Formats: sequence, C-alpha cells, structure tokens
Amino acid sequence: MPSPARTYQEKVRRLVQQFAPTVCSAFYDDYHLPAYTYDKTSCGLIDAYRFAGVEQALAVHTAATEAVVPHLPEKALSRKEQYARPHKDEAYCWDETYTLPENLFLAYRLTGNPRYRELATRFIEDDLYFDPLSRGENVLPGEHAYSHVNAFSSAMQAYLVLGNPKHLRAARNGFDFLRSTQSFATGGWDRMSCSAFRAAVKSAPASANLMPASRRPAAPMATSKCALSSRRHR
Repeated sequence: MPSPARTYQEKVRRLVQQFAPTVCSAFYDDYHLPAYTYDKTSCGLIDAYRFAGVEQALAVHTAATEAVVPHLPEKALSRKEQYARPHKDEAYCWDETYTLPENLFLAYRLTGNPRYRELATRFIEDDLYFDPLSRGENVLPGEHAYSHVNAFSSAMQAYLVLGNPKHLRAARNGFDFLRSTQSFATGGWDRMSCSAFRAAVKSAPASANLMPASRRPAAPMATSKCALSSRRHR
C-alpha cells in the first residue's frame, strides 16, 4: 500500500498533467482578473515542482506565464490607476498585478530563466507602494488589505534577487505599520473588516453570542468597540 505522501504526490502529478492541456491565452480574453488568477496558478505549479517533485510543472509554468503576458498591463497598477483607465465595469479595476513579483522571482530562482526576472522586475510597484514604504511613509490606509499584505513578500523576493535594500526596508516598514496601525481587535487588517464585524453585531439577534462557546469567558464580555488594538491578540 503506497504511503500517504506518495498518494498525495501522485495526485499532484495528475493535477499538473491534466491542467497542462487547458493552458491557453484565450482563457484570459475579456477576463477581469488575469494577474490574480495567473498568480495562483504560478504558486501551485512552483509548489508542485518544489514539494512534490513534479518535473512537468516547470514546463507548464512557462506555458502558463506566456499565456497570460499578452493580457497584462505594462507595469503594476494600483486600484486607483485601474479605475482611471477605460474599463468595462468595476470588476476590471480589481486585478492585483502588484502581487506578481513574489512567484515570478521564485520561478527565476528555481530555473535561472531571465524571462521570469524580467517580468518580476516589471511588476514591482515601487512608484506608489514600495518607494514610500521604504521612506517610512504609511501608505496602507485605503488599500486592499489582503493583496497589499501579500505584496510584502514581493518586496522580500525583490531584495533577495536584486539586492536593493529599499525593498527590505519597504517590507520591514510595511509589517511594522501593519502590526502597529492596521491590526484590529477583530483580527482583521483593514477598516472594511472592522465595519463588517460591526454590521454583523448590529444585525445579530440580541440573544446571539457571536463568540464560539469554547472561547467564551466565564463572565459576560463588555461591549467592545471595533478599534485599533495596541496589543497582540493571540
């Protein structure tokens, strides 16, 4: 009987094998999130090679990369920049090109293919994000929390590959700002998370206890304000 590790490895191999024939540029025609979707594909294929030893994953990754490139802008675009450009509807302003460098740099480090380094460098969002962060300017408020936190990993990979200390400073400062100014008592990283929690509390029945039973304190909790926390919440 094969070991669990061998079983999962074989499953990953089959996934890559069956995904390969579906890779084509036409998939992204009139599609509003090419960078976001490719980034997930890129991450999965890199991990399939690194952790499951699926050799085919690198070739599929190359094909997937070239399939998406015609559908990407000339540089990393912020949400504001996307809204300023002509767009079919609002969903076309939500792509996350600024998260691409992390996995592109990882692909470069795995393969040595300069194409990946070129693309990764192209999509580093220095102008509106990493440059001000490296100078100690907090540009996190108002940004999409999930993807901009992910982008700190792109800054680190940029530092590891390109060696520019500003990317290390940007990542350090970004995480410091995240911890000290964007960590809410609800566990979220942005005001939208805070607002969503407040709305859930407001709409819940008066008798509802929103905290799981296993975590409820013995004494009733005071009504908490959804505010920034100056302490670590574990």
